[in-house]
Amino acid sequence: MRWITFTRQFPNAAMPAFSVFVRERLRAGLRRTDGQASVVAPSPWFPPIGDIGQWSTWGRVPRRERDGDTAVLHPRYPIIPRLSTLVHPLLLQAGAEADVRRLRRGAMLIDAHFLYPDGVAAIRIGRRLGLPVVLTARGSDVNVLAQQPGPRAWLRRALPRAAAVVAVSRDLARRLAETTEMPTSRIEVIPNGVDRSRFRPGDQAAARRALGLPRDERILLVAGRFAEGKRVDLILKALASLDAQRRPLLVCVGDGPNRRALERIARRAGLLGRVRFPGEQLHRAMPTWYQAADAFVLASDREGCPNVVLEALASGLPVLASSVGGVPEIVDDEVGILVGANHPEAFARGIRQIESAHFRADALQRRAGQFSWDSVGDRLGSLFERVAVGRS
Repeated sequence: MRWITFTRQFPNAAMPAFSVFVRERLRAGLRRTDGQASVVAPSPWFPPIGDIGQWSTWGRVPRRERDGDTAVLHPRYPIIPRLSTLVHPLLLQAGAEADVRRLRRGAMLIDAHFLYPDGVAAIRIGRRLGLPVVLTARGSDVNVLAQQPGPRAWLRRALPRAAAVVAVSRDLARRLAETTEMPTSRIEVIPNGVDRSRFRPGDQAAARRALGLPRDERILLVAGRFAEGKRVDLILKALASLDAQRRPLLVCVGDGPNRRALERIARRAGLLGRVRFPGEQLHRAMPTWYQAADAFVLASDREGCPNVVLEALASGLPVLASSVGGVPEIVDDEVGILVGANHPEAFARGIRQIESAHFRADALQRRAGQFSWDSVGDRLGSLFERVAVGRS
C-alpha cells in the first residue's frame, strides 16, 4: 500500500526535532504494512535571512529532502500571522495541492495530521484528487484551535467528509465529539507509541558523566517545547517554594518562544544554581537525558498523548504530571503522581512525594510496553486497509 502523509509538522533539516512523533508513527505504519509513503510537509514562505526568530528557521527549510527511503517535499505557502487564521486552510491548499497531485499516482489515501488547518486542507485536496483522507487529531488542534469559532466552523464542515478520524487519546476523542458534534463512533483512538529499543533504563552515573551533570544530585527532567500551555513556569515556582537546602536540580531540555521568559523567572527566583537549560537536543540524544534523571515532570494545562511521558516511563522514570487530557490514560499511582493543573503548590508537594516514593521498575516497564509503535503500526495498517477497500 502507498499513501501520502500530509502535515506541516514534520522533522526537517532546519528543525530536526520538530514533531518527531509524526515521523515515528509514519515509520511504524510503513514497517508493519511493508508500505510506501511520500510526505508533503508545507512550510510558510519566508526569505532565507537571519535574526528574525522562528521565521528565519522556516526560511532555511529545504524544498525537498529524504527521510530514509521516504521523499519529503516542503512546498511554500503564504501566511500572515494571526490575520490568516480564517483562511489558513485555503492558503495551505493553494501552496501544497500541486505537490500532492504529482505524488497522487498509486497512492491509496492521504494520511493527514493535526485537524486544523492541515486536516481541512487535506480534505479539500483529497476531494479534488479523488483520494480518501484519514485525519489524526493530536491535541492543540482540538484543545485550542477547535474552540475558536472560525476553525470550529471549518472542522464541522470538513470532518464528515473524512474517510476516518483518529484521536490519540480517549479524552481527545470525547472533546472532539463535543466540540464538532461528530459521533464518537466515527472516532478511532490510536495513541502514540514509544521505541523501547531506544528509550530504556541505563547507567545513570555514565549518563551524567556524558552530560556533565552532578553525580550525587536528585535530578528532575523537563523536556519539550517551551510554549504557551506547557506551564514550565509552574515547576520553577514550585521549586522556588521548597527549602533551598533540599531543592533537586531541574534540567529543562528544549527550546521555544517561552524559553527566555523561563530563564528570567529562574534568575529572579534565585534558582540559576538549581536549574539548567541545555537547549533543544536531537531526538537520538534524548535517551541519555532520561537515563541521567530520577523523575520526569510535565506541568501542561492541556495534552493529547504526550510522547515525553511514554519515553520517560520506558526509560525507567516515574512521572509527576498534571491530570489533564490523555495523561491519566497513561499515568496512575503505580507509575507516578498526578496533580491538579495550574497549581504550583500541588507541584511542590508532588516533587517531595516523588522524591520519597518507591515505584517498581517492572511496573514502569509494563506501562511503557502498553504503548509500542509496533502496536500503533498494526492498528494504523488495519485502518488504512479498511479505508483503501472502501475506496475501491
